Amino acid sequence: MLLAKVAAPMPELRWPAQFSLDGLGDRARLHLLVPDGYLVEGRLAADLLRAGGGLGWLRPEPYELGAAGLRRLAAASEPAGTVVIQRPFADAGEPGGPAPALAASEVVLSPCAGDRGLAVGATTALAAAGQLDCPLGNDVVGRLVTVTGGRPAVIDSVLRAACLRDGGVGGCVMRASGLSELVASVTVALLRDAEPARLQALGLAARLGYAHEDLSALRPALREPGKEPWWEPLTGGWYRMLPFWSTALCALRPGRSPAFRRRLALLAGELVGARAVREAVELSRRADDPGLLAELLAETDLDEDLRITAGGDTSSGVTASGDAEGGGVRRGEREAWGRARAALVTGRLGEALELGRRARDLASGQEPTVRGRYALRLIRRTMRARSARKRMTLLLQAVEATAWPPPGTAPPERDGWGDEGGRAARRTPRSRSGTPARNAPEPPTAHAPEGAPPAHATPAASGPDDGAPAHATPERAPIPWAEGPRGGSRTSGPAGALGESGRAEVEAWLLGTFRVRVGGRAVVEWSGKLGRSVLMYLLLSHPKPIRRDVVIDAIWPGVPEGAARNRLNAAMHALRADLRKACPDRQVVVYERETYALAPDLSIWLDIKEFAEGCATAARLRAEDRDDREGAIARHEAARALYSGDLLEDAPYLDWVVPERERLSAAHVDLLDGLAALYLETGAHAKCVDTCRQVLARDSCREQTHRLLMRCHARQNQPHKALAQYETCRRELDAVLGMTPSPETHTLYDSVRRHLAV
Repeated sequence: MLLAKVAAPMPELRWPAQFSLDGLGDRARLHLLVPDGYLVEGRLAADLLRAGGGLGWLRPEPYELGAAGLRRLAAASEPAGTVVIQRPFADAGEPGGPAPALAASEVVLSPCAGDRGLAVGATTALAAAGQLDCPLGNDVVGRLVTVTGGRPAVIDSVLRAACLRDGGVGGCVMRASGLSELVASVTVALLRDAEPARLQALGLAARLGYAHEDLSALRPALREPGKEPWWEPLTGGWYRMLPFWSTALCALRPGRSPAFRRRLALLAGELVGARAVREAVELSRRADDPGLLAELLAETDLDEDLRITAGGDTSSGVTASGDAEGGGVRRGEREAWGRARAALVTGRLGEALELGRRARDLASGQEPTVRGRYALRLIRRTMRARSARKRMTLLLQAVEATAWPPPGTAPPERDGWGDEGGRAARRTPRSRSGTPARNAPEPPTAHAPEGAPPAHATPAASGPDDGAPAHATPERAPIPWAEGPRGGSRTSGPAGALGESGRAEVEAWLLGTFRVRVGGRAVVEWSGKLGRSVLMYLLLSHPKPIRRDVVIDAIWPGVPEGAARNRLNAAMHALRADLRKACPDRQVVVYERETYALAPDLSIWLDIKEFAEGCATAARLRAEDRDDREGAIARHEAARALYSGDLLEDAPYLDWVVPERERLSAAHVDLLDGLAALYLETGAHAKCVDTCRQVLARDSCREQTHRLLMRCHARQNQPHKALAQYETCRRELDAVLGMTPSPETHTLYDSVRRHLAV
């Protein structure tokens, strides 16, 4: 048996208590309903440990939910006064009978829908971010709360990821339109430069659910587990892969290369050596390796019933028998969707599609649910998706869509309330009271689970800082202009050129990884790099038309004119074909009078234009309005969130990009320097130190930032750090520029050394 399944979470106190444990006493069982992403397990572990008597934590697989299986897990864990049983799926039955059988008291955690009053507000999230010294600004954290629906476990994981890679994560938060898109974009951003061995190890860890340094096959997946969002630390040196993130990582599809198969076989061998035979068999099935699965089944002595489930028999237990009322059919349909969801969570799309079709057939005697049809469509789209980001987003949406609504709860009668079709639903306008505004489209509702939690298992009330009742997600004000294309400036086109959704017809992100969306649809397939390069050039030059010979000189320098023109014509033909796939009825690039340009009647949103305007506004507020420092900070942080990376960093060898890349990088450094100065003025010393370090990481000889950092350390009564910073400044100036610090810097050094106010 894998010991990770009986390892308790490491206690942590960043978040407030979520449950009242007053009803938990000797010979008592507490049944808690916990929706995905809302439970901070480390906080619950800390609260239970305070009660004394030790803590055990069991995470049984579906085949271990019987009394014998739970007793085996309990025997493998440390003796404890309280045992937590974390169920893999919702069920009305109580494991092990109505009274505690494994310890003096038991806590049963069952998944459910809704938020059960566990959603947090922006103030609580900001407090947690402060304890982590997270560099994200207030507006980004507020946006994070909105996008995640106030799920504290997901918010906590994103905040930790932001400590690892601030700029990329902040940009992902500001651009995301929903939880699935956020998880997918953060995962892709963090793994952008990962080597194949790391991706393979993460894919295997996601399917196993756990990792440990002693498992050499998974060691590349544990580079910085304290900051990567998908890991939860457990006792015994184990790490658990958190929900949402594990599903996204299962969509990575590491290549079925000999190296991947060797790593899978190595991990299976290590598991067998650790007497985790069943886990090795299940891993080989989840990794879709029938050869290894057959070898393990032939060499092990699993019971016959375990062999059937390990072999992937999807028909077992999914029946259509029932009474005349159709109750058995409903139960069979529910079980089929539950098994389909379990398959999706580990990336087994083919098995999930088969089970979803079985559920559809079981419902054929009734009106098939819109939710069921939508779930099947999402699974098929996931199987066809080529880009990792799109595949992750669709897979997460499919997992959500296969969550079974309780009997008697009607699903929303609408089609396509996810992905592109559901963007309007997810952005339902809200009145000032927090209820949906009149005439606003109804979003898909989260269905409450069967039954209600006992009175003693109610979530702990939210603190007064959240400003909302415990059962509802607090209302959050929209973030001005930082939300992207819907609120961004139109760099061309008439005022009425925006569509009904308020979205620009062409949206382009050039900071960081290049992305384009036309008519609300992302361009994900490119026929070649040359057409993509031409589009980059036109977007950088927009709104100025560019002569054909200028384009040729920039992209094909030194190529004979005739050959270069042929290449340009071929590249333009391929580019127009790529753009037509996303928007067949609009022409994006036009050619007139020997010049190329973006069509003048299009509304166009560019992140570089938005970033430049944000920097200008932030600088003006910092210089003119000395009374509104918080407003100036908010503008600086919003502009910083747009800078998700250097200009076209996925095209590092294009010479014509270099001047603009350096200009924008310098603007970003100036923005950070101004933000650090504002943090110092308002007493946010930790943020000031972090921001200064980001500046110096880009320009180690920026003397004014060294001085700012010296002042910050001195005002925190840390003169030794201020003096050490001066020495760092002196060494950098001498090594890089052959210069000594300026008189102003030396004067500040003397003031700090003499303990004068600075």
